Amino acid sequence: MQVILVDYGGVENKEQSFVFLKNMFSDKRILPVPFFIRPFVAKFIALKRKDELVKNYEKIGYSPLKKTVKKIVENLNLKQKNFTFSFSFLYLPPYLTDLSAFLEDAVIFPLFPHFSTTTWGSVLDRVKNQKDKKIVLPYYNNEEFISLIEKRIKKAIQKSGKEKTAIMFTAHSIPEFLTKKDPYIDQVKEQVDKLKQRFDIPVFLGFQSRLGPVKWVSPFIEDVIQEISKQSFENVVVFPLSFVIDNSETLYELDIYLKNLAEEKGIKNFLRVPLFNDDKDFLTFLLNYVEESVKGEKWLKR
Repeated sequence: MQVILVDYGGVENKEQSFVFLKNMFSDKRILPVPFFIRPFVAKFIALKRKDELVKNYEKIGYSPLKKTVKKIVENLNLKQKNFTFSFSFLYLPPYLTDLSAFLEDAVIFPLFPHFSTTTWGSVLDRVKNQKDKKIVLPYYNNEEFISLIEKRIKKAIQKSGKEKTAIMFTAHSIPEFLTKKDPYIDQVKEQVDKLKQRFDIPVFLGFQSRLGPVKWVSPFIEDVIQEISKQSFENVVVFPLSFVIDNSETLYELDIYLKNLAEEKGIKNFLRVPLFNDDKDFLTFLLNYVEESVKGEKWLKR
């Protein structure tokens, strides 16, 4: 059985930055404007934001996402013979639309833990006419997955100690107007509530990556760092919930931008917990989740 892992796509060079932005803002799930003006607006936004994006990418040596997903797929295919894993992206090649049309009776596995119309909705749009495709369920509340997060955070806390230490979860924000029909924010909060029960130190939640003039779901990461500082915590252990593979929103926005802000606010130790990437226990989870989905016929309703 074929299994296609899906992510946004990671910009690997200067030229890809415009392509990524243009494709992303051409997506009706990202830019909900009338279809006849969307291509022009998307091109305008991509041209306007390209230079800033390139500048940020250059600070991290561009995105490792594609290389990491490739390693995940290679290792999963070496690990077992029941499934053949491949990968695709929404906004850069290899595109999901191309790969899913080529592979019959495939399982689609979006790597976004929570359901949002801006992520899973985009995936569904691309395979809406391919009735042979099955899509796994979001896995944000899966016990095995929650335990992987817990293990990594506890390892980081061993370095800082519990005294004057706070945990800060971050999640990608979405525009507030989406929340009436989008379960994403509720799923993030449900996941945080589950994780809170596993720690005996204070836990905070902040939202990152807001963009444009519309109102986004808060509190924002900048305000949460300010609050953590006000409460005299010296150490903050940061875990991003919306991603499973490191990308610009972890390597730049958290590791550089937010870390610098935390230091300015007097926080002595900013410990960003590494994501799963191609770790063996994460690969085992991915494989287990596919096997459980197939065995129990647990698929997303379309």
